[in-house]
Amino acid sequence: MPSLYFVLFLIGTRIIFLFPPPISSLLEFHRQLLLFFDSSFSIFSIDNGAVKDTLQRGKQESDSSDDEAPQEVVQADFAFFDPKPDDFHGVKILLQTYLDDNQWDLSGFVDLILAQTTVGTVVKIEDDEDDALFALLTVLNLGRYKDQKCIVELKGYLLKVCEGSTLLGELKGLLEAKAEHVGLVVFQRVMNLPPQLLPHLYNAFFDEILWATEDEPTEDLRKSFRFRYYLLVTKIYKVQFQAFCISLYLRSAKTVLRLNYIYKISHVKKVPATSNNEDIIYLKPEDEFFHELSSWSITFHLQNQHLATQEATSVLASWDQVGRAQPRMDMRSNATEILTKLKRECATPLPLLCQVADAMANDMRAGLASDADGASHLKMILSCVTSLPTRVMRVQLGGKDQPVIAVESEQFCMPQELMLGTSEEPFDFIASRLAKFAEKEGIEFCLPEGRTRELGFTFSFPVKQTSMDSGSSSSGPRVGRDVVACLNEAMKRQGLYMQVSALVNDTVGTLAGARYWDDDVVVAVILGTGSNACYVERIDAIPKLRASNSQSGTTIINTEWGAFSTGLPPTEFDREMDADSTNPGEQIFEKTVSGMYLGEIVRRVLLRMAEARLFGVSIPEKLQTPFSLRTYHICTMQQDNSSDLEAVGSVLYDQAGVESDIKARKIVVEVCDTIVKRGARLVGAGIVGILQKMEEDTKGVIFGKRTVVAVEGGVYETYPQYRRYLQDAVMELLGPELSQNVVIKLSKDGSGIGAALLAAANSNFLRSKRSSRALQPRMAVRSASSVTQILTKLQKDCATPLPILRHVADAMANDMRAGLAFDGGSDLKMILGYVDSLRTGGEKGLFYALDLGGTNFRLLRVQLGGQERQVIATESEQVPIPQELMCATSEELFDFIASGLAKFVEKEGGEFCLLPGRKRELGFTFSFPVKQTSIDSGILINWTKGFAVSGTPGRDVVACLNEAMRRQGLDMQVSALVNDAVGTLAGARYWDDDVMVAVILGTGTNACYVERTDAIPKMAASNSQSGTTIVNTEWGAFSTGLPLTEFDEEMDAESINPGEQIFEKTISGMYLREIVRRVLLRMTETGSLFGSSIPEKLQTPFSLRTPHICSMHQERSSDLEAVGSVLYNEAGVDSDTEAREIVLEVCDTIVKRGGRLAGAGIVGILEKMEEDTKGRIFGKRTVVAMDGGLYENYPEYRRYLQDVVMELLGPEYHRRLSWSTPKMALGLEQLC
Repeated sequence: MPSLYFVLFLIGTRIIFLFPPPISSLLEFHRQLLLFFDSSFSIFSIDNGAVKDTLQRGKQESDSSDDEAPQEVVQADFAFFDPKPDDFHGVKILLQTYLDDNQWDLSGFVDLILAQTTVGTVVKIEDDEDDALFALLTVLNLGRYKDQKCIVELKGYLLKVCEGSTLLGELKGLLEAKAEHVGLVVFQRVMNLPPQLLPHLYNAFFDEILWATEDEPTEDLRKSFRFRYYLLVTKIYKVQFQAFCISLYLRSAKTVLRLNYIYKISHVKKVPATSNNEDIIYLKPEDEFFHELSSWSITFHLQNQHLATQEATSVLASWDQVGRAQPRMDMRSNATEILTKLKRECATPLPLLCQVADAMANDMRAGLASDADGASHLKMILSCVTSLPTRVMRVQLGGKDQPVIAVESEQFCMPQELMLGTSEEPFDFIASRLAKFAEKEGIEFCLPEGRTRELGFTFSFPVKQTSMDSGSSSSGPRVGRDVVACLNEAMKRQGLYMQVSALVNDTVGTLAGARYWDDDVVVAVILGTGSNACYVERIDAIPKLRASNSQSGTTIINTEWGAFSTGLPPTEFDREMDADSTNPGEQIFEKTVSGMYLGEIVRRVLLRMAEARLFGVSIPEKLQTPFSLRTYHICTMQQDNSSDLEAVGSVLYDQAGVESDIKARKIVVEVCDTIVKRGARLVGAGIVGILQKMEEDTKGVIFGKRTVVAVEGGVYETYPQYRRYLQDAVMELLGPELSQNVVIKLSKDGSGIGAALLAAANSNFLRSKRSSRALQPRMAVRSASSVTQILTKLQKDCATPLPILRHVADAMANDMRAGLAFDGGSDLKMILGYVDSLRTGGEKGLFYALDLGGTNFRLLRVQLGGQERQVIATESEQVPIPQELMCATSEELFDFIASGLAKFVEKEGGEFCLLPGRKRELGFTFSFPVKQTSIDSGILINWTKGFAVSGTPGRDVVACLNEAMRRQGLDMQVSALVNDAVGTLAGARYWDDDVMVAVILGTGTNACYVERTDAIPKMAASNSQSGTTIVNTEWGAFSTGLPLTEFDEEMDAESINPGEQIFEKTISGMYLREIVRRVLLRMTETGSLFGSSIPEKLQTPFSLRTPHICSMHQERSSDLEAVGSVLYNEAGVDSDTEAREIVLEVCDTIVKRGGRLAGAGIVGILEKMEEDTKGRIFGKRTVVAMDGGLYENYPEYRRYLQDVVMELLGPEYHRRLSWSTPKMALGLEQLC
C-alpha cells in the first residue's frame, strides 16, 4: 500500500553548492514550466476571467475501469481572484496538513498570505454562493518575513526533520543566511481541480512576480520579489517507505515531459523506481516537473502515517552520483588557440564585405527575375504595397490634417503547442484574443458611420502574395493556404465583425511606419530574434512581375534575406549549430547575424574552450544546454568596462554555471566581440548591397540625395556595439562622401503602426468613398477658415495627454542611451562635460564668469571666502548683442565680447582682490554645442538660437576668446569652458549636494545631469576619481513623438537650421512668441480676427516677444486691457474683448504645450538615471536645478511644467523631487 510523503524542492539561479542547477535563470525556469504546462494540457477558452471546463466524474474513455458506473457531467466556471481577508478559513482549510500534523502558527501563516496583495491567486467557482476555495498559489520571501512567528516555526520544523541529511548545512544556509533570496512557493489545491487550469494559473503567478519587481512602491519591496531560489513543499507517495524531500539535481530540462493527466486520485502517475527500488507516485502531476528542475532534495517521514519507517534516499539522484570537482589545471593555451582561429575565420575585412554586398545585389536581381527553385537564395516576395500612406492618407480617415489621435496595444503569448497545431487552432486563438482586445475599445476610438472595423495583419513568415489582402503560406502546417482567409474565417467563428484589409510582413510594416514620418525612407531592416530587409523597388525593374496596376510605379519588395549565404565567413561552430537546427542548410545569413543565434554561437565557442579547461576541469550542464546563453547576456558582458570585469563574471556564473578569473573573462569578452562584430558588419554589407542595387537601377537617385534606412528590433535598439559596428561598416563601404547622405535610424513607430497605416491605405471604405466622390459634382471650397476652427485645430494639435507625454519621456531616455553609446547614435549629442568633481564650498579668491547664450551676454565677478560656502561680494552686468553681430565673422563677435569684458574689469571695486600669485581667471559659459577635449577647450559643432557667425564652427571657442582678450590687452585667460546647463548644475550643487539635473529654459533650452562613467559606452577611458561626470544632453535637438502643428513646420522651414533643434523650437522662449505670432497672423488673414487690414508689425517675424505673451497671459481684468495694449504696441492692431480672449487662448495653448513637453523631458532624464542606478534617484531626495528667464519669469509655464512632472511620476515619487533656481555663474567660479 502506498504511503503519503512530503517533498521540499529547491530551484535556484545562483547556486552556492558544489555544482549548478539545471536551469539558467528563474526566467528560464518560468519559461520551461509554462512550456511544460502548455504542451501537457489541452487549451480551452477563458471568458471574462472565468475558466470554463467540464469536469467528468465517472467513466473516462481511456482511464476508467470497465465496471465503473457512469455519472453526470458537472459544468463549473472557475475564476482566479486575489486573496482577501474573507478567504481566511478557505485558505486555512487548504493548508491544514501543509506541515504534516505539526502544531505551528498556521493562522499567522494564513494572515501573511492574505496580507500580501501583490502576488497570489485563489481559485473559486464563479458566482458560487459558498465561496469555497479550490486552489491557492502564492510565494513568500523568507527573509522579508524572517521574524514572523509562523516562519520561524516553519524553518525550525524543516531543520529538525532534516537533521539526518547530508544536505542539512545547505538547507540551513538557505533558510538563514540566504533567506532574503528564497521564495517559498505555497501551492495547495483540491485533487480534482482540472489540470487545464494550471498553465493559466502559473502564467498569472509569474506575471505577478515580474510586475511586483517593477511596480512595488519601494525598492525594498521590489527587491523582495527578485528571487534567486524557489522552495516548494508538496506530498508524494512512495510504495515502501515514507519520506519528505528537498532536492538538488543535475538533471537536463531539455525535453518536455509527456504526462497522462487525469482528474482522479486513483489514477496518479507512477514514476519508475530509483536505485533502492522504491516507486514514487505524484499526487499532483506537475510535481514531477519540479523534481526534474530541482537542484536538490531531502526526504523525511510523515508522522501521521503508521507504516514502517526507514531512512529514505534521494528521490531522483544521490549526492555521490554528482561527483566532486577535480583540481583545476591551467589549459588556457588551448583556449587562446581557439580564440585566434575564431578571429581569423570571423574576420570581415573590406574586400570580403564588398564581395558580400555585391553578392547580395546579384541575388536580389536573380530573385526578381524568377521564382524558379535555385534562381536565388532570396525569395524577393512582392508585397503588393504600391503606395505608402502619407499624412494625406490620414486626412482621408480622420478629417483634414487630422493627426494620430490615440494608440493602444496589447501583447499575447502564443502557446507552444499551437505553433505545431492544425491550421484552425492558432487562428482561433488569435481571433479570440483580438475579440477581447476589440471589446476594450475606449471612447477615444470611434468608427465612421457605415463602416466596419478593418485590420492590418503583420505575418512575419514567408508568404506568396497575390494581392494586398491575400497571401498563401510557403511553409508549416498552413502551407498553400491563404492566411488572410484563415484569419477572416476564425474571426467569423468568434462573432467578430472585422476584416483584414492589408497583409504585410513585419519588415514591410516597419518601412510603412517609418515612411509615414519621413519620405526619404526607402529601406527597412529587422534586427531582433530574426532578421529581414525590404525596400522600395521600381515596377519596371521586376522581370517576374508581368503586369501591375501601381499608380506610383513602385512597390515594396520583401527580400527574406535571412536565406542569403553567398560569401559568408562561416566557422566550425556555425556549421555545428546549423546541423543541429530544425532547418539545416537554410537561413544561413539569419543564423550568422540575428539575436536568436549570436548567443548560441558564443555558447558553443565557450563550451569548446571549457573542454580545453578554460574554466577548470568540470563542464557545467548549464553551459552544455543549447540556447542557455542569450544575446542580451553577451551584450551585458561586452559592455562591462570595469577593471575586474565583474559583470562578465556574474553572467558566466548565473547563466553558464562557471567560476572565472580576470584572464578567462577577457577571453570571453573577446569571443563576444568577435561574433557580434562579424554579425553587425555583415548586416552593414547587406544594407549596402541593397542600396547599391537601387543606385544602379535609378542611376544616381539614391546616393545623390538623403536616403534613410529604418531599422527595428531589439538587437539594434539595445546593443550599442552591434549598432556601431553596423554603421561603421556602411561608412567604410560607401566612403565618407556617399555615407553622408545615408541615414540609419530607429523606426519610430514599428511594424504595428505600419500595418495599421497600410490597412488604412487599402481600406475598402476609403475606396468606396473615393468612388462616390468621383461621381458627385465638386462642391465649392470655403475660401477661409473661421477663427474658431483655427483655434480648435490648434488646441487639438497641441494636446499633450499623458500617453503622449509618457511616449516623449521614454523616447528621451532611449535617445540618451543611444547618444551615450557612440557619437551620432542619436539626435541627442550627449556631450561629455569633463567635469568629474564638483567643489565643496571651500574655494577662495576672485573669479570672473562670462555667459554667452542668447541675445545678451552676462558678466559676473565673485569673491569667495573659502569657509562654509561664503560669498563675500558679487557684481554682474548684462550686455545686449547687436543683431548684426549674430551673423558677423568670428573675430567681430569675440572682439565685441572681449571689449565688454575689459570695461567690466575696469570697474572692479576694492572689495574684490586677487590672491597672491594668482591672475584673473574666467569661467566661460558657451551655450552652444561644442565637442570638448578638456575642461578648458572645446570645438564648436554648430550654432543654434539664431546665431550664424562665420568662421567659428570647427574652431576652439576658448582659443577664439583668449585671442580676442589679448587683442584688447586684457590679462585674463579662460580656465573652464562649460555649457550653461553644466554651469547651472555646478552652481546649484555648490549649495545643495542633492542636485542631479540642471535645465535651462530661456531664449534656448538645454539639460545636463550627473552620469556614472561606467554607463557611458563611448567613453573609452576615464580618469574620474568620483566615477561620475556631467553629461550635456543638448536636448534641444530631440524630436521623437512631439505634437507639432503646421505653424511649427512653417517656422522650422523658414529658420536658419531647418530640421534641427525641434524640441528647442517647441518649448523655448525664442520660439514660443513666434509661434503665437504666426497663429495670430493666420487668424487675421483668414478669419479677420482684427479687421480687414493686416498691420506690417504683425507680419514681421519675431516681432512679438515672450515677455509680451507672458504679460498678456497674466491679464485678469474684465476687459483684458493689458492684452489690448500689447497687441496695439507690438503688433499694431486694435482689438475688442472677444478678440483678446481668443489671443489669450492661443497664448495658453502654445505655452501649455511647451511647459508640459519640457516636464516630460525632465522625467525622461530622471527615469533613465533611476533605471541605471537601481532606485537611487526616486529612493531619496533629488533636486532639479532650473535656470533661464522663461522658467523664472513666466508663472504659467512653470506651473504647467511642474504639474506634468507630478502627473508622470505620481505623488509618492514627486514628493522626493525638489526644484531650485540657483545663480548659474557661481558654478563657473568653482570650476575655474
